[in-house]
Amino acid sequence: MAGGSPAALEEAAGRARAAAESFGARGRSVRYLRSTYLPEDEMCLHFFAAASSTDVAEAARHAGLTGDRITRSIHADKTSGRVHDSRRAPTEKGVP
Repeated sequence: MAGGSPAALEEAAGRARAAAESFGARGRSVRYLRSTYLPEDEMCLHFFAAASSTDVAEAARHAGLTGDRITRSIHADKTSGRVHDSRRAPTEKGVP
C-alpha cells in the first residue's frame, strides 16, 4: 500500500472501534462500521453510524484520527438489498 501498510490501517481501525465503543458506556450511540484505505489517493476513510456528525467528530478525536471533514454517506448492501445511511469520519491524507 502506497503511503501506508495493512498493519497501520488495522491499528487505526482498532482505535476507531475502541473510541466508538466508549460512547456506549456514556449512553451515547456511535457505532464503528469499517475503515477503507485508498492507496492511489493515499487516503483513509473511517465509517461510523451515529446520530450526529458532532458525535463522530468527538469519536474521531478520541481515536486520534486526523482529517478535516466529516461527510454523510449512503451505501447499498448487495446481499440484503437494504440502503444504509452513515457518517464518514475525517479522512486522513497519507496515513491509514
